[in-house]
This record gives sequence, structure tokens and C-alpha cells, in this order.
Amino acid sequence: MSPETPRHIDPSIEQKSPESQPAPVEALSPPQQELANYWLQKIAAEEQPTVLEQTEVEKAAAELETLFDTWLSPETLAGLHALVTETEAMASPLRTEAKVALKAILERMKKLEETPERFKKYKALSRAVGIINSGLVDHTR
Repeated sequence: MSPETPRHIDPSIEQKSPESQPAPVEALSPPQQELANYWLQKIAAEEQPTVLEQTEVEKAAAELETLFDTWLSPETLAGLHALVTETEAMASPLRTEAKVALKAILERMKKLEETPERFKKYKALSRAVGIINSGLVDHTR
């Protein structure tokens, strides 16, 4: 490297110029064009935001509220909070079902606009299910 060349530029590496841009699709061979068009369509489809129809939004919201109503009853929450040890938690069918419900709730929440009320309800159930830590169920996270 000469003293005039900045240290971060390696002269052995070819620098791209504006002229070295990818060729337009038309300049490719027919099999290459077909492959390029496939990928361009796939990328365009993935970039489209998923817009839910109003009926889908209403359905997801109704399902979410039903799940919250079912799982946030005082009796259910008390039963989950009563689990203290890892052994109790792993043997509890209530906790197993509640974990499945949490996944279903989260799937529906991703489809809907997040609100503080929904997040608070989700967090209440998540804490009731708890996290097993050092052989005990932690209901504070």
C-alpha cells in the first residue's frame, strides 16, 4: 500500500463502480430470466403487509376475549399460583393447558393492535403459569 492509500481501503480488492450494477432482467438468458422473475415475485409478495379483513380482526378479538375470560377467572389463577415446586408444575394438567392457551393468546395478539389492557391480561396469565427456576415456580416475571 502506498502512503496515500487510506489503511481501510485494500487496493487488491476491486471497488464497485456505478457501472458494475446488476444487469437488467432482459439481458439474462431465458432460464436466468425465469429464475430472476420467480425471486422478484417472491420478494414482492413477502414485502406486502398482511392486512386482515375486518371480519378476521373481529373474530381474533372475540377469540382473544374468550380465552382471557376462560383463563383469568380467580379460581384458575389461584390454582396456577398455588404451584410452587417444579414437580408440582410439571405434573399439573392445568399449567400444561394454560401454557397452550398462552401460545394461542399470543398468536391472536400478533394479529391485533396491542393495547395496554390486553398486555396486562396476557402478563397476568403468564405470571400465573410462571417460570421454573432452580426447582421452584417463579410467578414474578
